[in-house]
Amino acid sequence: MKKSLFLLLVIAIAGCNTDNPEAIKNKLIKLKEKQMVINSEVARLEHELEKDSTQVNTEKTISVKINELTFEEFNHYILINGNVDAEKHVFISPELNGQIEKIYISEGEEVKKGTLLVSLNTKVIESNIADVKTGLELARKVFNKQNELWKQNIGSEIQYLNAKNAKESAENRLKTLKTQLEMARIRAPFSGYIEKISGKEGEMASPGKAILEIVNLSEMKIYADVSEKYLANIKEGDTTIARFPSLPGIEIEVPVYRTGNVIDRNSRTFTIELKIDNPDNQLKPNLMATVMLNDFSKDSALVVPSGIVKKDIQGSYLYVADDTGGNTIAHKVYIQTGLNYKDKIMIINGVKEGDKVVIAGYSEVSDGVKINVK
Repeated sequence: MKKSLFLLLVIAIAGCNTDNPEAIKNKLIKLKEKQMVINSEVARLEHELEKDSTQVNTEKTISVKINELTFEEFNHYILINGNVDAEKHVFISPELNGQIEKIYISEGEEVKKGTLLVSLNTKVIESNIADVKTGLELARKVFNKQNELWKQNIGSEIQYLNAKNAKESAENRLKTLKTQLEMARIRAPFSGYIEKISGKEGEMASPGKAILEIVNLSEMKIYADVSEKYLANIKEGDTTIARFPSLPGIEIEVPVYRTGNVIDRNSRTFTIELKIDNPDNQLKPNLMATVMLNDFSKDSALVVPSGIVKKDIQGSYLYVADDTGGNTIAHKVYIQTGLNYKDKIMIINGVKEGDKVVIAGYSEVSDGVKINVK
């Protein structure tokens, strides 16, 4: 508006170039008087518009719900993937070479600790045992005779020592062969289920080559890899919640049993281990698990629904209800937020205990609007 007046003034002066100086002065005075009147009217109208706008905002009442802030417990969790394994889960191979003579169990069968599972052909060992027993019988007789003579100071010490050595060597040899005979009989190292039988009767078996897989499902563990940025937040004994996507009905609260001492240089993670019971045998080795780790807790925190926190160019804000002059007015308050989990967010600064925060109807509220609390 003022620019337009200035242009009119310039045009009027330009049109007066043919007039004498006195006439120009008179016209300029008249135009300035008109300009003052117009400026005054513009200011008045702008003021009226501003007043009307404020009155509309003040008189408009919006129904909202509020919540009075109080200190409460706040927990933050991180979610990681893990893998289930059995505490007792082994692949069994024989301790010596031999032909599989007999398999006494079948896949899926439940066995007790010490149950005979497989026996190897032991004919050679049994033959050697028979030979050693014969030699041992003679060695004992010779030693007994030589011992009687030695007690009577008959014979040399060398003869006595040779007889004693022959007897003891035969005894040790027999003991070794009996141990080998027992090693040829493979027994269950613990109670569990026969998961898989790899060997067959008549095949050769050797140390390091698994012929059986056995698993005990009563005691399980979960391994999970955690980002190294949480290294300072997670320690032994921290509470976790384990869930299993394939078994949605199972949720187990379990402490961290162990944290790894090495950071993987490729994934930049460290391992945590959880130990869990499995009374119904529903959990199986290699089952996928999700682990919720509590990496932050605070006993007294100001917490609000995360959906009510808005953002603009100045930062995060929410609306707080104040009682002013008999009316309840919504005021825009800028805040500093902390961690958020699910639908809650922690407020670090900007509001205090007892403040009444708008939690419903906040999308229709603006700063200074009159509100009606439901």
